[in-house]
Amino acid sequence: AHQQRILAAYRAFADEPGFARIATLQEIGANAGNLSIPMYVRRHAVAEERADYHVGKPTLASAWEAWTSDGQAFWQEMDALVATLDELSPEGAKS
Repeated sequence: AHQQRILAAYRAFADEPGFARIATLQEIGANAGNLSIPMYVRRHAVAEERADYHVGKPTLASAWEAWTSDGQAFWQEMDALVATLDELSPEGAKS
């Protein structure tokens, strides 16, 4: 997705606030030839985009809780599977 957006910005050769900007040779020269993106693209738009990224996404606490409960269920199923396999194996039948 990011690569497509970068390619689209390159092909459009136009400013995209918070993402891409057409810098003039004079601007680049004034910055001693430094092509560092933050020198030409304003950061506040990036911060707003990052804030939007979390909308509708789970919090770390809720993701951790889901992972923990899913992990408990997984290990309970694994214990049951191991017990079943032990019963089926010739060595398990001896004990």
